[in-house]
Amino acid sequence: MKIDRVQTGVRLEKRLVSTLNQLAKEDGQNLGEKLEEIVSHAFEGKGACAWSAKSLNRVANTKKAFGLSYDSHASYRFDDANNPIPEMRHGKLLPVQRVQVGFKMEKRMLKVLKAIAEMNDTKLGNLLEEIVLHQMEGADVFYPATINKIRLLQKVYGMDYDAHATYHFQNKTRESIAKRSPHLLPKSIEIIGDR
Repeated sequence: MKIDRVQTGVRLEKRLVSTLNQLAKEDGQNLGEKLEEIVSHAFEGKGACAWSAKSLNRVANTKKAFGLSYDSHASYRFDDANNPIPEMRHGKLLPVQRVQVGFKMEKRMLKVLKAIAEMNDTKLGNLLEEIVLHQMEGADVFYPATINKIRLLQKVYGMDYDAHATYHFQNKTRESIAKRSPHLLPKSIEIIGDR
């Protein structure tokens, strides 16, 4: 499946970025590829998770190694200027340090994400944090009504693939595919973009 990736940048919690980078490295991916995998599963709803039950243990251990000890709803309690809705903060505030990260993401997926962030009056980085934290617990991120809106946005922006399509994106390197899914690797592969 040929895709068009575009460069984007967001501010994410520092320990979350470190955890994601490590998980991506272990899976032979870069940060953008890992986020595509996580987001595409979150868009599926109904318990779809980027990690198997067995892999969630590896995720938990990686989180622990990087001091990522907060739960999936912690982003509402992040104590920094980027939390746009103070009245949504529940419980004890968590001091965090955000860092600017850049990555490439499939263009249509990024448009859907930006639309969801806009609908919820939040920033793209905050939305990504929420999605990743829920997926790291194997939990659904979105309510069924939101999943229905996501389906409409996917149609509007031509995001005509499901969560498993990320394994077939053709601008991944041969090494990335070989490590993740060697049975999918043909004798030759067309590389249409750079990482």
